Amino acid sequence: MVNRTLSVFIPAYQEEGNIGDTVHELRTALDAQESLTYEIIIVNDGSTDRTAEIAEAMAKADPRIRVVHNPQNLGLARTWGVGALATRYEYIGWIPGDNAFPAESLKEWLAPLGRADLIQTYILNTEVRYLNRRFVSITYTKMMNLLFGLNLRYYNGIQICRRELLLGITTHSDGFALLSEMLVKLITQGTSYIQVGIRMQERLQGESKAVRLHNILDVLLTMLRLVLEVKFIYRKRYHSPGRRIAWPPAGD
Repeated sequence: MVNRTLSVFIPAYQEEGNIGDTVHELRTALDAQESLTYEIIIVNDGSTDRTAEIAEAMAKADPRIRVVHNPQNLGLARTWGVGALATRYEYIGWIPGDNAFPAESLKEWLAPLGRADLIQTYILNTEVRYLNRRFVSITYTKMMNLLFGLNLRYYNGIQICRRELLLGITTHSDGFALLSEMLVKLITQGTSYIQVGIRMQERLQGESKAVRLHNILDVLLTMLRLVLEVKFIYRKRYHSPGRRIAWPPAGD
């Protein structure tokens, strides 16, 4: 098997109760992969709790772990950019620092690595989330598919993408809508992709930062801007629907 290289970064803000377990689950999944060279980058987004201290201790114990510290809280989108730019390997992946995904789920996420340019996940056990959030997620997914002619199961899942492709797109979102913006732009430029269903677990420490007014407004603004860019201003750039690759492969 050809050796694959993967950088995974973890945006983390006030995750002292979760970051250690997040890295443990991720390392367990990564170490189970054959012929994989990897690095883990923890991006501490100006946390004022013990997130930085815990991250530095893990980096000291494992040379495959690095820590980047934002001098102040920059928010998900800019922290995401910091993490992506800090990567060195052929593929870039990311997971949140809230220990949302056990090792077995992360193994499912990693399994198709190298089979497509982009691996996008969707949640199988949506019942772990509150009913109102599930309703918002389903509605949002249907709207995005309708607007851009796609057939994705989910827009906000964890992802893996070829580094050169991911760093080659320009994004504008300042919040959680960043993930949707990247997906739409990548796929409508012809990026091959695989959708993988995984299971998540309930957050055990802290609270989710996703459903906040700032993020809702960012989503609405991003949708409007995306329509203008993809459908009108740069429509010649975004006219090549990506090739969806079936997973698992036929016969497996």
